[in-house]
Amino acid sequence: MATGIVYSIDPAPVGANPTSGQVQQDETGDIFQFTDPNFPNTGLALNAQCTFDIVTSPKDPTLSYATNLQPLVLSPPQSITGPYTGNITANVGDVYTISTAAAVVTGNVTINGGKVIVDQNAQINGSINVSGDGIMVARGGGQVKGGVVMSSGGSLKVVNKGKVTGNISVSQAGRMIVGNANGPGFITGTVDIQKIRAFDITAGSSITGQ
Repeated sequence: MATGIVYSIDPAPVGANPTSGQVQQDETGDIFQFTDPNFPNTGLALNAQCTFDIVTSPKDPTLSYATNLQPLVLSPPQSITGPYTGNITANVGDVYTISTAAAVVTGNVTINGGKVIVDQNAQINGSINVSGDGIMVARGGGQVKGGVVMSSGGSLKVVNKGKVTGNISVSQAGRMIVGNANGPGFITGTVDIQKIRAFDITAGSSITGQ
């Protein structure tokens, strides 16, 4: 289940409620069309935070759309700014931010629809498993030193001098972003891709694994 906002709502005929529009996924920026007869019952309005399922069009496997929109229930944000030993699990609505050079996480990270950000020269010394349309973000010099597995729509964003030194395995994933307008991203492990919706890499970014 992905998270994002209601990006637009299509006008409905006079006397009817709107049931279609667009959603924008958190962090990736991907925009998906939606048609959902239950949308008027969700209470969602323009720019409201929401969850949604991303499914492949049965008519065109290269296209995806959103369905099952619901209001997003956010958990209290989790911030790690010092040494931490233990595993982390981020489900839908969970956001973990690991920041400052003193923040060294020793443990494995499981992202099942949530989000984990490693920032400001922090590092994770463990494996990362991203699924359920969740996302792992390495930015601002943040480093992931373990392997990364992406499946079930999971996404990875490595930008603004973020770095992944472990190997990356991708199957049925969402989006992989290496570098953006804020700066390049660096991957020094191998990258094995079976199926991914989109893959972006900017000039100045690098993937150097063999």
